[in-house]
Amino acid sequence: MPTIQYTREQLMDALAPPGDPLLPELDDAVAHPQKYIDRKSTRLLFEQGAKQLADIENIPQLTYTLYRNVQRFTDRVPYQNARQERRTKTSLAAMKVILGDDNYLNLLHDYVWATCEETNWMLPQVDHMGIELRVPATALSLAEIIVALSDKIEDKTQTRVRQEIENRVFTPYLRHPNGYHWYKGANNWNGVINGSIGCSFLLLEKDTERLARALEIVLTGLDAFLETAFEPDGASGEGTGYWMYGLSNFICFSEMLRNRTRGAIDLLATDRVKQIAHY
Repeated sequence: MPTIQYTREQLMDALAPPGDPLLPELDDAVAHPQKYIDRKSTRLLFEQGAKQLADIENIPQLTYTLYRNVQRFTDRVPYQNARQERRTKTSLAAMKVILGDDNYLNLLHDYVWATCEETNWMLPQVDHMGIELRVPATALSLAEIIVALSDKIEDKTQTRVRQEIENRVFTPYLRHPNGYHWYKGANNWNGVINGSIGCSFLLLEKDTERLARALEIVLTGLDAFLETAFEPDGASGEGTGYWMYGLSNFICFSEMLRNRTRGAIDLLATDRVKQIAHY
């Protein structure tokens, strides 16, 4: 029996008008940065990113040659390193601005814009897939930035981010979700991708009817994730690392959906999720 499937009509009834923050901790950090600046976790974040912060004005270039070398010679490391460094620097600049340091605001705009300028958000070795793990991860990161910092990110940049996420993620996902092998897959890809796409829809979609349609698709995929990606006792045949990775965006999505429905839909309270969490 389905554990977390809801019809579009049920979702329409449950969705509250936008108002309460979907990411209350992030909103609180923007509003009260001093509460977070001296935290051990914050200091550790910037200590680990010290090398990237020192060089943050140099945006890593994802060149054609690096991209094609992956496909020609299966030499993945140079491209993936440059791509990961760009993503890390974007996150560090965003955290600096979130915590009140507007000296990084122009750089953050540059990094966000550079990400929007990328030909695609996929890794070269899987660029035939249309949507793979890195695409919705990039979309969600950008969505979090423009929502959390909506008062600081310029309108033109926010519009560009929304357009890119619409074209690269939302439209193809709504058009043919069953065309992706991961949509109802029995592995971590299902939870990661469906969960992160659900988060982005909750953050960005203003049309409640379209949001309900998207959430119906997301929940159908995630229902298969809970039922097939885990053993009856909640274990994962992929190992504990992928057990955790697969659940990461599912949990984020569940908390955001609970906030948007004001507790009416709480996926984390279901028996199946409790079983998995107990493991």
